[in-house]
Amino acid sequence: MLRIGCSFWAWVALCGLLAPTVARAQVPAGLPVPPVPGAPAPVDRADASVASAGYTDPVETDGLSTVTAVQSSSGAPISSVVASPDAGMGQWRTRYAQPFVGIEAVFLAPIHNTGGGGANYTFSDPSGTSSYTASNGNGMVVTPRIWMGVMGQRWGVGIRYWSFANDPGGLEYPNNATSQGVFAQGVLKLQTFDFEVIRRYQFDEHQLWFTVGLRQAEFARNSIVSAGDVFNNGLYSASASSSSRFNGLGVTTSLYGLSQLGSSEWNVYYGGRVSYLGACYSSAFADASASYVHNASAAYSSPAGSYGNGDAFIGELQLGVQYNHALQSIPATAFFRFGGEFQYWHVSTACSANGYANAGPMSNSALVQATAAAGGSNLALLGFGFSTGFLW
Repeated sequence: MLRIGCSFWAWVALCGLLAPTVARAQVPAGLPVPPVPGAPAPVDRADASVASAGYTDPVETDGLSTVTAVQSSSGAPISSVVASPDAGMGQWRTRYAQPFVGIEAVFLAPIHNTGGGGANYTFSDPSGTSSYTASNGNGMVVTPRIWMGVMGQRWGVGIRYWSFANDPGGLEYPNNATSQGVFAQGVLKLQTFDFEVIRRYQFDEHQLWFTVGLRQAEFARNSIVSAGDVFNNGLYSASASSSSRFNGLGVTTSLYGLSQLGSSEWNVYYGGRVSYLGACYSSAFADASASYVHNASAAYSSPAGSYGNGDAFIGELQLGVQYNHALQSIPATAFFRFGGEFQYWHVSTACSANGYANAGPMSNSALVQATAAAGGSNLALLGFGFSTGFLW
């Protein structure tokens, strides 16, 4: 009896273990299996392969790297982009440094232009006095500015180049009956080259870029005037020329900002830069000569020149608007900028030169004079600029 009872209870236990397995096997194949909490939903491989070929725009964050994942209808991720927006240096900012480039056309004209070089011719006869001075490059001209570099989320490096050249002048025929013609020309040339480290800051809709680096700058002013007059069968002629040059190396620092206007793609652009340079080379040269030819001739010349070790201070201000547009075909942002600009140059050559000459039938009644001066300069430029470029 004991063996029969044990066999019976063993059969009961065996049937109890097999019953759930048989019940699950009888579930129709077409009915869905309830999902298990925490487990990923099944993915259709065809949908996943198509979805993984696309990408999505980066979302705006507080400037830190953000992983953005977008899922398809089947639950598969479309893409995962590590990005941080930057309206001024590229909206597609990734964890790696990205290039940027820009070019600008700046229209500038001197509004204050003293010292640094001058040449003057004066002829006086009993009927009147005529005087001519080299213009020293006071007209407005278009100047190029180019910048490029690489920029990460916070740190970057860049270079900038800007050049100004104005050389008005030429041959003139004054209305003075005695004049035989005047040639006058004034040349003003400026150039800067910067290499700097960039630090970017983000404050809500405002961005700031602080830079510090090295600047190499050149300053040159040349003036020349030459003229002749005929009076009482005598020929009077004189010429004057001056040259002031500065080539220096020093430090430069800037702070520029970009503030978005509402939710649009327009921004206010503002900033300034200061630079201080010591002279690697500076010079000042002046030369004046005068002559009188009649029955007898007389001529006089007074050249002068010197070298020095001066310095220069340069200040710049900019204010305008900037439009940014994220491109769809490539991961870059195109920008367009328009604004005003002001520059101030204070150049000390630590040297000066002056020349003076006169001539006439008698030493105490000279009719023609020439003067020239060279040395330091104070220069202020005012104008506006257009720029465009790409920011990756």
